[in-house]
Amino acid sequence: MTDPPVRDLESLPLPLALRPLLKRLIALPESDVSDDDILAIMLIVRMGDAMHKNAYATFLIKSFVDELRRKLNVHELDLELEVSATRWTYLQGTLMVYHRIAWDFDGYAMQSLSKIALGVLEDNITVNEAFHLINETEKETQFTSFEKHYRNLPGRIALIPVLASTGCTVYFGGTWVDFGFAILTGTTAGVIHYICCRKPELAGIQDLLVSISTAMISTMAMTLFPNAVCFPAQVLGTLFWFLYGISFMLSLYEMTQGLTMTGLTRFALAILNSFILAFGVVIGVWFAAYGGPNRFDLILQECSNLDYAVDPKWFGLLYPIVAIGALMQMKVSMKYWGIGLIVQLTAAGGQYLLNDVWKQPLFVSNFLPAFMATLMAHIMIQITNTLKCSELAIPNMAYLFKDYKKRQSIRVELPVRNLSKYKHYNKSKPSARINFQDSGWADTGLSTDGYVRNEKFQYQRSDLWFILIPALYLLVPGSSVWRIAFFSIVSSTNGGGDDEFSTQALLSGIFIIGIGQVIGVRLALSSLVVFQEFKRCFSSKKKDPVEESPPMSRSESFEIVKPETPPFKDEDPET
Repeated sequence: MTDPPVRDLESLPLPLALRPLLKRLIALPESDVSDDDILAIMLIVRMGDAMHKNAYATFLIKSFVDELRRKLNVHELDLELEVSATRWTYLQGTLMVYHRIAWDFDGYAMQSLSKIALGVLEDNITVNEAFHLINETEKETQFTSFEKHYRNLPGRIALIPVLASTGCTVYFGGTWVDFGFAILTGTTAGVIHYICCRKPELAGIQDLLVSISTAMISTMAMTLFPNAVCFPAQVLGTLFWFLYGISFMLSLYEMTQGLTMTGLTRFALAILNSFILAFGVVIGVWFAAYGGPNRFDLILQECSNLDYAVDPKWFGLLYPIVAIGALMQMKVSMKYWGIGLIVQLTAAGGQYLLNDVWKQPLFVSNFLPAFMATLMAHIMIQITNTLKCSELAIPNMAYLFKDYKKRQSIRVELPVRNLSKYKHYNKSKPSARINFQDSGWADTGLSTDGYVRNEKFQYQRSDLWFILIPALYLLVPGSSVWRIAFFSIVSSTNGGGDDEFSTQALLSGIFIIGIGQVIGVRLALSSLVVFQEFKRCFSSKKKDPVEESPPMSRSESFEIVKPETPPFKDEDPET
């Protein structure tokens, strides 16, 4: 009796964490899982884990994974998402893996990974190419030295004092003295963050250490310059960049999407993190005995009529700095800073007019800015792609060039058996649109290299979200959520019972602000969908139908060819 042939799939370019899953899949009988099924499963798992690592938006990951499952015909693969983990099951629990993921927000990776997934869905790249493209995205070889500096430690240490100093003046009414001391508190916070990243055993107390050091330095500043320092401005301006500000809005958005568990968990973690920082401030003020016995009363004083106040004319310079700093904090690529800044100015300017000039209610001053920012993000993506000012694409990737079909593709050389037996997709009419579960998708009607089908550009939610999230983040301090959270703790420890800063006021403020932004974003996305449907119906009556090329079959999607030229080399410089 001869042994069954060995299924050689070990040359797949996978990280070490996914090797055990690959071995378990290979060990299954070929009657249960074929070689092309293994490739499809590993791609979906690789893509889902990478997206979950680089994005807050669970609803985006779930939508992409579901569509890839249908496209690659692996319906037996299921995914359960947690805030810090993914749980994959195959064949109704025959195979189950649990991956813990240290999640973060990376605007560039979020947008790039989604384009790779869409390339597979749109038959522009093969599954084997996608593995290489994901690896190239994670290597960060495409960034300039400046981008690498602000994306990684220790370079990010210099980013926090810039954000703290400008944020304390623009958002929290700080003076020029606060501006100077915020540089010191931000630098200290950045060094603590760097040390805690180097020493994982300190990671659990990072937020506490940052808030304690910030409160002690700010108390010293208040003691030295009592008539020129706003204690809340320094503290909130520094700690704002350690708060999970966007988590409140996104958690409510996820709950309205049916992702209740991740939404509730993310919401609870954000509240817990906020109170840990607030308690750290109280401990820091208590440690700062040099502030005198009445220091708790001093930090609650109004920040009005202070010396060295910042003239509002300076905000025209300070706000762009803090806005670009937020884009750097979210790791958005430099080539998208222009459109990101315009979206942020739309959101912040709308909130300023509604809240400070027209004195509108808190809900309105968050609902309308979120609505306008979402529409502006869509408009800016249209303009930049039409004028090719800042093409929203992964640089140096083969499938984004016009002559993609004529160029050598990036393939993985794999000795897979019986290629002729692989199943094919049977589509009588190739679809000009991908139907995702989430209702937040719309077609722009644009023509962009690599995403052309029937001359209609598939508009990606990730394009909108990766540039929209920084703008929504900057709406949080203008809504005074963190001011309520901070004073609710300080006033209670000081024996005060002001209802304005009670826990009930904190929760009601969060829900009003968060739900206001959710409704604004949802209405804007729905408006885009309705507008594009009208546009599609109107244009279809005027134009003759265009013949489409058939999509790649399953065997073509898993095509295995050894490249004649190394990938990303010998490119035409004029292309």
